[in-house]
Amino acid sequence: MVQSLALRYISTATQTDPLDLRVTEIELASQYREEGIKLVTVEFLNSKLVKDDGIQQANVWEYLGQLPEPYEISPMGAGQEKVLSAEGSVEEPRTSEAECGRRDIDEPQTPEALHVPATVVSSPKTPVIPMPDKQPSCPQCEARFTRMLGLIDHLKRVHGQRKIIFRCAKCGKQNLRYHSISCHIPRCKGTTCVAPTGEWVCEVCHRGFATKIGLGQHKRIRHPLVRNLERIAASQPKVPSARGAHRRVWSEEEEALLMQLVEKYNGKRNINQLIAEHIPTKTAKQISDKRRILAKHLVVRDQEDPAGDVETEHLSEPVHSPKEGHLKQHYRNLIKTGLSVGKFTMYREAFEKFVNGQDPGCVVNDVYNEFLGILGEPKQNTSMGRSRKKKVHDQKSGKTPNWMSKRAIKKGKFLRFQYLFKIHRRRLARIILDSTEALQCQIPSNDVHDHFKARWDTSGIFSGLSNFPPYKEVNNMVFEALITDKEVEKNVKEMCKTSAPGPDGFTLGQISAKDPKFSRLTEIFNLWLVTGTIPDALRDCRTVLIPKSSDAERLGDINNWRPITIGSVVIRLFSRIATARLSQACPINPRQRGFIRASGCAENLKLLQLVVKTAKREHKHLGVVFVDIAKAFDTVSHQHVFEGLVQRGVDSHVIELVREMYRDVRTCISVGKGKTDPIYIRSGVKQGDPMSPLLFNLAMDPLLCKLENGGKGFHHGDWKTTAMAFADDLVLLSDSWDGMCHNIKILETFCNLTGLNTKGEKCHGFYIKPTKDSYTINECPAWVINGSPLNMIDPGCSERYLGTWVDPWITFADPRLSEKLTDWLQRIGRSPLKPLQKVDILRTYTIPRMIYLADHTEVKVSLLESLDQLIRNTVKEWLHLPQSTCDAILYSSFKDGGLGLIRLVALIPSIQARRLHRLAQSSDETLVNYLKDIHLERLFESLWLKAGGSRESIPSIWEPLPMVDLGDNDEARLEWEAPTPKISYPKPCNWRKLEFQKWTRLVSQGHGIENFENDEISNAWLRRFGGIPHRKLITALQLRANVYPTREFLARGRHENFVQSCRHCGATLETTAHIVGNCATTQEARIKRHNAICEALSEVAKREGWIVYEEPHLRDEVNELFKPDLIFVKGSKAVVVDVTVRYEHSDTSLKEAASEKARKYQRLQKQIEELTNVKDIEYVGFPMGARGKWYGKNTELLTALGLSKTRLERTARALASKVLFASVDIVHLFVSKARST
Repeated sequence: MVQSLALRYISTATQTDPLDLRVTEIELASQYREEGIKLVTVEFLNSKLVKDDGIQQANVWEYLGQLPEPYEISPMGAGQEKVLSAEGSVEEPRTSEAECGRRDIDEPQTPEALHVPATVVSSPKTPVIPMPDKQPSCPQCEARFTRMLGLIDHLKRVHGQRKIIFRCAKCGKQNLRYHSISCHIPRCKGTTCVAPTGEWVCEVCHRGFATKIGLGQHKRIRHPLVRNLERIAASQPKVPSARGAHRRVWSEEEEALLMQLVEKYNGKRNINQLIAEHIPTKTAKQISDKRRILAKHLVVRDQEDPAGDVETEHLSEPVHSPKEGHLKQHYRNLIKTGLSVGKFTMYREAFEKFVNGQDPGCVVNDVYNEFLGILGEPKQNTSMGRSRKKKVHDQKSGKTPNWMSKRAIKKGKFLRFQYLFKIHRRRLARIILDSTEALQCQIPSNDVHDHFKARWDTSGIFSGLSNFPPYKEVNNMVFEALITDKEVEKNVKEMCKTSAPGPDGFTLGQISAKDPKFSRLTEIFNLWLVTGTIPDALRDCRTVLIPKSSDAERLGDINNWRPITIGSVVIRLFSRIATARLSQACPINPRQRGFIRASGCAENLKLLQLVVKTAKREHKHLGVVFVDIAKAFDTVSHQHVFEGLVQRGVDSHVIELVREMYRDVRTCISVGKGKTDPIYIRSGVKQGDPMSPLLFNLAMDPLLCKLENGGKGFHHGDWKTTAMAFADDLVLLSDSWDGMCHNIKILETFCNLTGLNTKGEKCHGFYIKPTKDSYTINECPAWVINGSPLNMIDPGCSERYLGTWVDPWITFADPRLSEKLTDWLQRIGRSPLKPLQKVDILRTYTIPRMIYLADHTEVKVSLLESLDQLIRNTVKEWLHLPQSTCDAILYSSFKDGGLGLIRLVALIPSIQARRLHRLAQSSDETLVNYLKDIHLERLFESLWLKAGGSRESIPSIWEPLPMVDLGDNDEARLEWEAPTPKISYPKPCNWRKLEFQKWTRLVSQGHGIENFENDEISNAWLRRFGGIPHRKLITALQLRANVYPTREFLARGRHENFVQSCRHCGATLETTAHIVGNCATTQEARIKRHNAICEALSEVAKREGWIVYEEPHLRDEVNELFKPDLIFVKGSKAVVVDVTVRYEHSDTSLKEAASEKARKYQRLQKQIEELTNVKDIEYVGFPMGARGKWYGKNTELLTALGLSKTRLERTARALASKVLFASVDIVHLFVSKARST
């Protein structure tokens, strides 16, 4: 089998442009010289190896395997453009991850991997096994086997092979999984005839096609950059003869760029030469002549310039003063009325001082200091615990000493991972999946202090917003009501219970414990509200740095750390209450979708997708610019924020309250084990405060309003869209190149007025231009922002936006989920974790990483199925389950006895359907109009059916859904006291329940599984497996799925060739039910299991004060001996209990056993009365399932014994687990005896 080597990157000195691939002469690609290695020169001619400098063909793999890391080598069939994927399947070669949008602008692009032919099948260490073969032989020692599984086991155990390639002898297909090829062989039709190479040859990869259309489609998919260049060349007008018609020298885009550059370099010397550097296609003489022509029309252009109203001539305009409102006097009247009726009881004296005109600052500080005295000292458990964990981490994660042996290092890593799995699984998952420890800023604290001091401890630049009007006027009526205790309670319940404490150390739980009815907090908050003053003790904050990347090199730059400023829990609770009122008083522009009660990311991503598709479908021009506002949250001026409130007409008392919350605020930044000196925050909003997102949105709102009203957006029907915003992520849209220049001018003016900073080199964009029957990308000069050209996104490249990668060619770039998942599974598999621990990391922290990208990039169902297959195969391998094990045990919920894994092919369509339903209910009219235009209901119906829903249950997505009120509807409440209403969107189906139902219908593996449905007690061990050996857990899973390798299991489907009788007692079938319930060999172990249950019940009864008789010998009237397991006596009541363990054959097995045991001892009524001296006797059968089933009626006995609900559940879980793992011990005993004999 001939293979090739795929080089993913090539030398920049050889290939600098896609068109260079057309060069026919031989060029030297690269030379490599390594110490101790022979000098190797490799020459290429259009991807073909033409010179190997003496390398033997048999050693090509070895030599090229020593190339530097940028060269990735992948096996590949000769004459075929296919490579072996990480899963082992054969697929088309793919370009490297779309990171072109992230690279430096001068970095050369390689549109496709170059393929170097070679003659080696695979690595010399990887054996290749042809199939089918009834007597396969080992390729290394030539030993023969009767079964392929025996050969596989031999290669792994004897030769240590972890990777084996299986090849179909008919067609040559290869895969790393035996199961895949064995399923392929019955359907294999032999080698398919390769179509002859056509006359239309791709100049990039040299594939031939029979038609020109086929070649064009190939380039469109595989080489988008080259295809776009061809479209641009084809769209250019043909140049006539020298005597022909005059051809336009300057395009409209070049004229617009020239005007921008003339304005930029106005007054400078050699202006023509400076401009020529930005327009390389024009000479300085051409630029001079064009400037002279344009100068004649300058007056006319100035008169027609629609952006003249946003020029910077108003930079020095004074800031407006806030208008005096009515709230201050209104609050004073409310306080007087409340005092007269005895409303304020906790701090009545403080309110009286305020009414009498005393200094509100002193009053507020005195009240809060008194409240701090009530709270007492903050608990140090949290911080101490964190320090202790940190100490353990520092000891175990430091540099490994040289003297430690490999075994000691391996053991230490295992112990550390076990410790982290127990106390900090999220951090462990980050270590495994991202190869990163707990990231801490290693930058010196002095540098951190100086950096943020320069950013925050400055008032910033602000010159007014007169030319940028707000969205709507304010409604100050929402501030008139005072804060109530129910409003405080509602906000406390909705805050995160584990919210980090501020510098004072107080947590939400501590405050709730000291003030359970929140009466004190309510009066304190009202005092702050009516006085407009905040205590001085709450001006201190602490700041933590959150990494923006997991790359250690990038984290050496302070700009890659996000500061989160955390104030006291008390001020954050008050800020949350005030934010709810301010957000209702000040509505924002609907183009802002960040930090609102809506799916902002989903709405903006869908709108962007629809706009791009509409432009391509309707042959319209479209310009898109992704704006990067540098450190927007940290640099927005406080004066900018307050002026925005004044401009809207917010009451002056409210503005003063907001201003007071930012007056003299200071913070210390935590760096390593220490912290910096205090830094005053005189600009920027506190990231970490509930009000900060709203204040930022209000500050950016004038820009969005100006863009929507005065900008030149993208038109579709009667709608115009100029901007999309998600907090500081701003996207500009326009249907012309000049229109985008106009929008950029508005942006630049706003930034110059407000002091915000944006540069072209940090921004990205693309321009779609229609052609006769298609479109081109970026057939225009780059736009300029503040004198710097922005980065144009080429086809095949992408730019990150709201967690996805936007590619102008296909809208959303391939998220490469298969490669990511394969890498993550390999990392988890290599980690020193136990099997079920690996499954927990996969289920909780790995699969959820893919859901967002799989949802919004609309990946195909076939890809989701392949991802599910990869997960299933890997998990079954971890858990030592046969590949034939039913998938339902992986996907069923924990309460139904499954492992709770996510099935992407079932979940993602359901998520997408519900997302479209939410979008159809959006408050954004522009988005809803686009959705109606594309007939969203059809797509929704398709996703609903894919997700497993029925056609009859499809809801109408346009009809509003009722709000679900989570509070008490019988009690009249103020608006601020009601819990936040939610909308419940219907789900297509409960796919986990469908998986369980499939499981129950299986003849063998579904035997008795219906017993475990919706039973959290019987299935608790699947989640709480701490302290249980994983060898037993794996056997328990095999028992649950009925796939333990008994003779009956091994003979399924091939009864005539396999012995099924018990290897010890000779019973007809050796099943798990026989082993754990009937085999004579395991009788002693079964008795031990039975006695363990009796002992546990006896201990429980004795603890509750019952007298216990264990196995009393009683004879009936015919002198037959009976020995009931337990008799409990307390007072005038006796309970006769007989324990039995039965295999769960059906849903009535345990019920029948309970009835049988209860009837068995009823004939001993007289004898039991004599023994216990009690007349009231109850007979109870206590059945337990051999596979851990807890019989529901057993709960009645534990309740009768007097156990509380908590103790009852704990005892029931312990008994179910005890029986299950006793059965596991019985199975292990059975197997061990078989081996010894």
